[in-house]
Amino acid sequence: MRQIILIFAALCGWTWSCNIWADCNVTVGDAGFGSPTSKIVREQPVTTSGAGGIVCGGNLGFISNRWIFSKSESAGPFELVNQAYPSEKIGFEVYTDAGYTLPLTTQVQEFSDFSVIDFGGAKEGIPLYLRTIPGSNVRAGRYVGSIPVRWYWQVCQGLGVGQICLGWNTSPGLVTNCILGICYKPEELGQGAVGTINVELYVTKDCQINAPNIDFGSAPLVGEFDPVQQRIEVQCAKGEAYSVGLSDGNHPVDGVRSMQKIDGTQAIKYEIYKGNGTTGERWGNTGSERFDSADASVNPGEADGLNSQAYRYTAKILEDQSTPSGGIYQDSVVVDVAY
Repeated sequence: MRQIILIFAALCGWTWSCNIWADCNVTVGDAGFGSPTSKIVREQPVTTSGAGGIVCGGNLGFISNRWIFSKSESAGPFELVNQAYPSEKIGFEVYTDAGYTLPLTTQVQEFSDFSVIDFGGAKEGIPLYLRTIPGSNVRAGRYVGSIPVRWYWQVCQGLGVGQICLGWNTSPGLVTNCILGICYKPEELGQGAVGTINVELYVTKDCQINAPNIDFGSAPLVGEFDPVQQRIEVQCAKGEAYSVGLSDGNHPVDGVRSMQKIDGTQAIKYEIYKGNGTTGERWGNTGSERFDSADASVNPGEADGLNSQAYRYTAKILEDQSTPSGGIYQDSVVVDVAY
């Protein structure tokens, strides 16, 4: 014993870390996936990491052995649940490594080689790594879940070298495996202690818009241009009711859209009408001029998150105007979606 004490004394003179004591405690950890769009959640995995429901601090026994184990209390599947619509769920997986190759299961796994379990430093949580499972077509909103994890540990709470320690900190029920003061990996882990990871994800509203350009072609007189009938397609997050608006363009005159000649000297008035244009209902960006999703030409109603809703329109060059000089006339109209 005298020789061991001398060794410890030498170590304490060499580094401050052997003056720090260590222990582990279960706690409530947090992991957040951020705020991905519904499209991202549906099409690709979202990853994050968070404290795994246990914190260990201090030196954990300078250059001494330590053993930490864990297992999931649930066989899964792990799910995040929409707080406003409980039937809306997003599956996710939990891993013990940053490479997402070692899933957390109900089988006991050892964490002793984790770099966070190292000598020196303040208390830190042992991380777990989470990844959503693509394929969920869900509403926007707040999704939460929790993971109960059972932890077992034997760490040096005092001075230690190798397999020798002057004070072990152990989880409930763990039986140390020591012979003549030299300790080995424990075989009887006991009941351990359960920590919890609270998980959160906010799915944000999003829409994809497909709006092809309008090309009136060429004609010698303004009265000879044919109307152009096309449609704008919008795909929004599941469950969303919205409206689609069109701006007045870059060169409106008294509330009427117009295309301007490239040199800016002349203009041609035109308009965009809802549907086939027979009703003369202008498609604009305020009030009743907007196009509601309930009135969509194809798939009317709330968005389903998967299928596009189409909005048919007719673009016409107005005949009650003089024919300007020849040239290229252009305008730019902004398409907007409002929830």
